[in-house]
Amino acid sequence: MDMSLELQIEDLVSFIKELAPEVRVERENVIYEDEHANLKVYPPLTWDEDRCFELQDRIAERVVDALIDTGYLILVGVYTPQQQIELARQRSATARKQWQAADQVLRQAAVVGLAPMPAAVAA
Repeated sequence: MDMSLELQIEDLVSFIKELAPEVRVERENVIYEDEHANLKVYPPLTWDEDRCFELQDRIAERVVDALIDTGYLILVGVYTPQQQIELARQRSATARKQWQAADQVLRQAAVVGLAPMPAAVAA
């Protein structure tokens, strides 16, 4: 990746952390269309929607300035508490399905003598 893009991303993350030190910022590994990077911002669950939207607006101003100055399009999404809860539900359901599939393979492997029987785990 381009070093100047990396510096732009680091600068943007620092800006976000200055605005709200308590947020968690994650870099998305998937790049869509014309953007150069994607960041996800997770405020504490104690924040209300208005505070999340205010943070999103401040970040958007900075992103637009960076786009004009550097040509790099860095998209940033601020997830409200409700969005974070829904995302956690989706991830939990996906993890449960993945665990069930893996457990089934391990149990089949134990039946044919390729692996020990997996320990029982509360689902």
